[in-house]
Amino acid sequence: MTGVLMHKNTAVLRVEFSPATGRFTKCTEVLAAEHLPVGVRLKGGHADRAALNQWWEDRALPADRAGVRASLGALGAAHIGQLLPESKGLCAADCYWLRTDSGDSWETVNFYDNPFTEEVGDLLLGYREDCHDKHSPDLATDGYLRKKWTIQNGRRCLMKAGSMPYYQQPFNEQAAAAVMQALGVAHVPYQVQWVQKEPFSVCETMCGSSCEFVPAYRIFWHYPKPNNLSYYQHYLRSCQAIGAGDMTRALDDMITADFLTANEDRHFGNFGLLRNPDTLEWLGAAPLFDNGSSFGYQLPAAMLRGGTAVDCKPFKARHTDQLKLVTDFSRISFERLYAAEKSLAKIFADSRGLIDDARLDALTEAYRQRVQYLSAFASSHRSAEDNREEDAGNLRAARY
Repeated sequence: MTGVLMHKNTAVLRVEFSPATGRFTKCTEVLAAEHLPVGVRLKGGHADRAALNQWWEDRALPADRAGVRASLGALGAAHIGQLLPESKGLCAADCYWLRTDSGDSWETVNFYDNPFTEEVGDLLLGYREDCHDKHSPDLATDGYLRKKWTIQNGRRCLMKAGSMPYYQQPFNEQAAAAVMQALGVAHVPYQVQWVQKEPFSVCETMCGSSCEFVPAYRIFWHYPKPNNLSYYQHYLRSCQAIGAGDMTRALDDMITADFLTANEDRHFGNFGLLRNPDTLEWLGAAPLFDNGSSFGYQLPAAMLRGGTAVDCKPFKARHTDQLKLVTDFSRISFERLYAAEKSLAKIFADSRGLIDDARLDALTEAYRQRVQYLSAFASSHRSAEDNREEDAGNLRAARY
């Protein structure tokens, strides 16, 4: 199969593609090198096919998500790689797509402005057994929790479920948003909706035809990392090198918010930058999103209290070490952070019994202890040289 990799209506790259394997077999002609996906470089005037295939596979539905393998038959595919072309590789996070019909245009195919089927999402959630229409952003949505894209009041929204044993992640998303509101950090708002007695977090996409998301790992790997730089240092330098500017303040905000929420999975795929797909202008750091793996979501209540040495990502393995990277705590209102405890208590109390009173008390007490720790840390903190030997060591973590 021949086609053209498109960036909205800009033809980027002529390619040959195998529907059987779901991979690009040849990059035949570069048409707009500046529009190649970040991290896909030119080698001798030709696009790096291996890097292009890695980028393509990264946008695919993960085979390890619950229910995906069982749905392949209904989706008419032998393996995951065969599914992306069904929706032209379109997703709800950027503006790239694969054009195989010369009559198609961005205006007629994109998911931001056009309707899409919810059959795929309902199939993956286990709410139906067949699927007749596969033109859906769900085929290009990663992460291992069950989820689906839906259109609510004209807005493109992602619904995401929780997991055993406490099904706490949907409530964590809303609680983390409350903490970030108190912290004054740019974030994606979340609400909890119930479907068939199951809680889902719901958020509107932060992207559209004039704004797309570029995950941090694409930026991180755009340039080779020198051995003498830490992950943190290399990411900051890479942002500068691509013209995005200084991201120190954005990382200060992210690290502080993730400490307060005890986020265990801020991997390099769920933070990054926003870009204008037409002008390629960098618009700044993306608002924080995907905060479900937080607040001790898998721990029993007895293990929630008194824990500030929580495992984390992306730069260090423990939050107490990662906090040392923060350069400025002066913008924090600790009064607002303490007051946010009431919002957290209400959010967790509305779980319809999934979070019992003992767990709710432990969650709010643990949050209060982290605010206290941060207050003491901020008052005594002095910036120190980043030690690359303490790096977390895992760029491509499980994406929830």
